[in-house]
Amino acid sequence: MFVFQGDHDLNTPISLARAWFDQIRAPSKGFEVIAGSGHNTLAFSGEILALLNKDVRPLAIRSAAPSL
Repeated sequence: MFVFQGDHDLNTPISLARAWFDQIRAPSKGFEVIAGSGHNTLAFSGEILALLNKDVRPLAIRSAAPSL
């Protein structure tokens, strides 16, 4: 479970998103704040891609690897 949260999000303030996120139990989870972004992070696609590559991609690769 990963949350990529804009630090200027007026619809979902960081404090509320973080409180919700902290209650989630998941095998893997991460909470990243995207500086300068609001609720719609599409304009920050480069930042999101970097976070996906850093946080999510390694988990996807591990789960796709055959079990030995």
